[in-house]
Amino acid sequence: MTIDKVLDELKKREPIFHREKFGRMRVDFENMMDDDFWEVGASGNIYNKDFVLDTLEARYSKPYDDIWQTKNFKCKTLSENVYLLTYTLIQNNNRMTRR
Repeated sequence: MTIDKVLDELKKREPIFHREKFGRMRVDFENMMDDDFWEVGASGNIYNKDFVLDTLEARYSKPYDDIWQTKNFKCKTLSENVYLLTYTLIQNNNRMTRR
């Protein structure tokens, strides 16, 4: 697969936990994560897999409205079938982070 095709495919999923077409149940999110998943939030805090799953489960348990805009996507091959995707995320029209 070319890097352009990989980029197109990854762009469809980001931000990964905010695309309802890929699921909104805990099991859906678990299926998108590696066993060793962890992330760094916009605050700089590190969150483990269980914390993220609990947060997502609570978020989607009730009506949820959030505005996400993504731009400036870049994709780099790290090794065979391993890619680094970076982009700018603007949340609620005012909070900008690099992902």
